[in-house]
Amino acid sequence: MGFVSLYTFKYSFVADHYQYVACIGIIAIFAQVVSSKLSSRSVKYIFPVVILSVLAFLTWRQTHIYKDEEVLWRDTIAKNPNSSMAYNNLANYLANQRRLDEALVIFGEVLKRRPMDPNSYYNIAGVLLAQGYVGQAKEWYLKSLEIAPNFGRSHANLAVILNMEGKPNEAIAHLQKAIASIPKNPEIRYNLGCLLAEQGSVDKAIEQFLEAVRLAPWMVDAQYQLGVNLLRVGRIREAISHFEAALQFEPDHFEAQSALERAKGLLKKESQR
Repeated sequence: MGFVSLYTFKYSFVADHYQYVACIGIIAIFAQVVSSKLSSRSVKYIFPVVILSVLAFLTWRQTHIYKDEEVLWRDTIAKNPNSSMAYNNLANYLANQRRLDEALVIFGEVLKRRPMDPNSYYNIAGVLLAQGYVGQAKEWYLKSLEIAPNFGRSHANLAVILNMEGKPNEAIAHLQKAIASIPKNPEIRYNLGCLLAEQGSVDKAIEQFLEAVRLAPWMVDAQYQLGVNLLRVGRIREAISHFEAALQFEPDHFEAQSALERAKGLLKKESQR
């Protein structure tokens, strides 16, 4: 009835399902009053049929709103134009459908309603990056970080762009900030491990790969890269275990198969000394 504050009230105080239980008493009273006023038995039977027919028609019409996500969120926006959540969900749906130009326009509407939310800038940057506008995407990621300097996802994606620009040290710095904000994200740790390994910081790379596979043991590339770098520092038995782990999840992983054979060969030579 609106007396108890719910999270969804942040976006809208109107939602028909909140009234389902509350309406039972009102409906019961209404039915009793109408029944007492109707003297003819035939009218008493016809009246409920009419009511049910009207309600059935309204229900049928309402179901069209739930045809798909796009129809649902566009209907929500039409009824509640200030709902930033509806705009955001519609934009995400359009982006997932690769309708990037439309998504960009709708994310712009989100930005108008959430100018101080770093997600607004982050989402626009993501669409621009998907469209190939790397420079513009970088600017929008930086804008999100101006609002929220510890916004981990922007740091992570900005690092990808910086690495593309040939700035690995800057990329590493942003990935480290991303991990400080989102420590349990295996993909970010994997990306940091790869960059550290490329820069020759093998021990630090191993630390990141170990944490990545701890968080996501099924992450085949992390298992493989961990094995590769363990092999680089002579930890052959550990490397073998991670190559085998990679092959458990992806038996046809050619690089892991080759690396495993090579590691077994090195272990055999070592045992023969």
